[in-house]
Amino acid sequence: MLTIFLLSPLDALLLSGNQFTGEIPEEIGNLVELGKSVNKMHSALVLQQHLTLSLHAVALYVDDNLLSGAVPDSLASLTGLVDLRLGGNEYTGAIPEYIFDFASLQTLRLHDGNFTGPVPATISNLVDLRQLWLQDNALTGAVPDLSAASKLAVLRLTDNEFTGQIPGYLESLTELIDVRLGNNVLTGGIPDFVGNMAQLQLFACQGNQLTGGFPESLTNLVNLGELSV
Repeated sequence: MLTIFLLSPLDALLLSGNQFTGEIPEEIGNLVELGKSVNKMHSALVLQQHLTLSLHAVALYVDDNLLSGAVPDSLASLTGLVDLRLGGNEYTGAIPEYIFDFASLQTLRLHDGNFTGPVPATISNLVDLRQLWLQDNALTGAVPDLSAASKLAVLRLTDNEFTGQIPGYLESLTELIDVRLGNNVLTGGIPDFVGNMAQLQLFACQGNQLTGGFPESLTNLVNLGELSV
C-alpha cells in the first residue's frame, strides 16, 4: 500500500469512512492534501512524528478518530493550511494559539472534543474564515471576536460554557447563514438586529439564560428554515 505515496502527481488522499488502525505512514508527507476523517487512528505520537513532513499541506482532515492528548505542536509548521479538521477526537487542553497564525484558514473544525478554556483572542487574525465549528467542548469566556471575518458563513458554538451577550458584530457579517449558540451561559436578550440578518437559514440560541421576549424583527427572516430559541 505504501507505494501509493510515491505517486508524485497525487495531491489528495482521502481515506474517510473506514476503520484503519495503526500508524500514519511517513511517506504521506509527499502529499499536498491530507485527509483521513472517520477512521480509527489513535496515536497522537505518530501524528506528531509524521505530519511535520507536510509543510505545504493545504488541508488536513483527521476528524472522527481516536486521537487524544494535546494537539501536537508539530502542526504549527503547516502555515499554509486552508482547511483544518481535528474535531470528533479526544484532544484535551486549550486550543493551540498557533492555529490562529494560519492566515489562509477558511475552515476550522474543532468540534466534539474536550477543549477547555477561552478561545484565544488571536482568532481575530482569521479574516478569511468561512466555517468555524467549536461545538461540544468545554470552552469558556465570551463568544470569540470574529468581527473581521467578513466571509464567515457558519458559526457553531453550541454546548460550551460561553458567557456574556450575543455579540453585536454578528449583524455586520452579511454572509452568515448558520448561527448556533445554544446550550451555553449567554445572558441578556435576543438582539433586534438578528431580524436584519436576512440571509440567515438557521439561528439557534436555546438553552442559555436569555431574558425578554422575541423581537418582532424575527419575522423578517424569510430565508430561515430553523429557529431554536
